[in-house]
Amino acid sequence: MRIGVDARILSGTRTGVGCYLFSLLTTAYVRATEHRWYLYSHRKLAADLRPSERMVARDGWGGKSTLFPGSLWLSSVVPLSARRDKVEVFWGTSGVLPPGLPTRAKTVLTVHDLVWHFYPDTMSRYNRIISAMLARSSIKRADIIIAPSFSTSKALESVLAVSTKRIRVVHEGVGEQFTPKDRDVARKFVADKYSVSAPYILAVGTIEPRKNIARLIEAFALFSRDSKRRYRLIVAGPSGWKTWATQASVERCQVRDRIHFLGWVDSKDLPWLYSGAELFVFPSLYEGFGLPVVEAMACGCPVVVSNCSSLPEVAGEVGVKVNPMDPGDIREGMEAAIETRDSLAARSLERASTFSWEKAAAATVRVIEEVCSL
Repeated sequence: MRIGVDARILSGTRTGVGCYLFSLLTTAYVRATEHRWYLYSHRKLAADLRPSERMVARDGWGGKSTLFPGSLWLSSVVPLSARRDKVEVFWGTSGVLPPGLPTRAKTVLTVHDLVWHFYPDTMSRYNRIISAMLARSSIKRADIIIAPSFSTSKALESVLAVSTKRIRVVHEGVGEQFTPKDRDVARKFVADKYSVSAPYILAVGTIEPRKNIARLIEAFALFSRDSKRRYRLIVAGPSGWKTWATQASVERCQVRDRIHFLGWVDSKDLPWLYSGAELFVFPSLYEGFGLPVVEAMACGCPVVVSNCSSLPEVAGEVGVKVNPMDPGDIREGMEAAIETRDSLAARSLERASTFSWEKAAAATVRVIEEVCSL
């Protein structure tokens, strides 16, 4: 089968959706040897994708990045390329489908979340308008929709009246590199490379309003009022937009010398950061899945998560749930997790073992094969 893939997200720094697609695609490539994948991007694809006869790169012009905006490239160039490549199925991996695809081509659309509907104020005006406009039309046209959680599936049903017959829930996985490291060795690694001494609490995510880092900092300040607690807070993730709220929280808190922003972190370092942490806190306002939560659990790190969207579904019974709008409640969740850390760590490993990219890839390939029979 000839499968076209929106691979734009694999051309830049790999976070979130990029990690999802890279993990799924490389796993599916190995297990589904009868299929041929055509990767479309307006910029040069990541070198570690290693194009081959079965994984064909259609990136930029003559392999060079273009100045085309991604959405314009998808709408104008990709349909022509898909016709030339005789694509039988097109997989919209980032929630949108290009118009003008070959009429015989079936479509699979991954809808990661509905941020543009539930939390539009956490997006830039341009991204909000483009996302809402393109997402609605794409969801309407897609033959089958993949949702990463039952939470996202229910949102599609309630917000856009999508029939359950068109939705397939495929949970995301966790990379093999996310395994527990020796705690003392992990702490030494973090101290040597990032100059942060233990004990520390970890948060991972882009610095943007939806990730709710500002309230986490407020919660950490409350948590740190106990003079016996000499914890540090590490925030690992690149700057997004509207970072002023986070900066304002840092200025207001009384423990700014114990808060460390690492910026973008190489994925190879994340298992060490998770393994050395006392706990992982993810107070996001909304997530379609919440991949860092599974990564943390897979490293034996207890997790504190928001009590909304997909996060209770992902963390299961082993995650401490908190109200992300209430810094006091986040603090109480952190305290509860610290008190029961050893028990939560063991149960977190068990919970994480239920997620894998092998399962996710197998399920995704089945959806792609299924759509051809419609």
